Amino acid sequence: MLSNHTPMNSKQIANLLIVACVVALIRMLWPKAPPPAPAPRASPIVRAAQTENQSVDNSPPPQAALNTAAADAAAAQVAAEMALKFAQAQAFVSGPLKLALNRYKIDMGEYPSTAEGIQALITPPARAPNANQWRGPYADATVVPVDPWGHAYNYAYPSVHAPEGVNTFDAWSGGPAGDNSTNIGNW
Repeated sequence: MLSNHTPMNSKQIANLLIVACVVALIRMLWPKAPPPAPAPRASPIVRAAQTENQSVDNSPPPQAALNTAAADAAAAQVAAEMALKFAQAQAFVSGPLKLALNRYKIDMGEYPSTAEGIQALITPPARAPNANQWRGPYADATVVPVDPWGHAYNYAYPSVHAPEGVNTFDAWSGGPAGDNSTNIGNW
């Protein structure tokens, strides 16, 4: 569905998920419509005749209202979990990953190439000219970290999203599908 549209950026996605959570919570907490007004009371003689001609319904009350509330609560929880994962991915690319890449640049003189990727934060690069300047590992991991959906983070240098003349990198999560239809990046 999103393939025909421009991918949403992480702020738009976060706002959309917040709205979805709020709508789900409102639906869950909003007072339900009052029950219909009871029919006018019939005389005791008419009621006795009706009771005699009808069987008594001892079944439990309809579960539709309970089912709707449960579905709304489940939808709110799913939306909240998704919003949390988006926030975690955004926080990682804008925080620890950015810090590690900047520390790498200080030691090495430039960011890792796209080919070296995030792995260069954990293992020394094979570049001959400045390989002896590597002071890593720059990440608190022995393997390249994955996003909240279990997909590898993406990395490119130089950045295609930075303003012209700004020497930086792009780091992003491909989102729940991992296919870059939803980019959660540092731009």
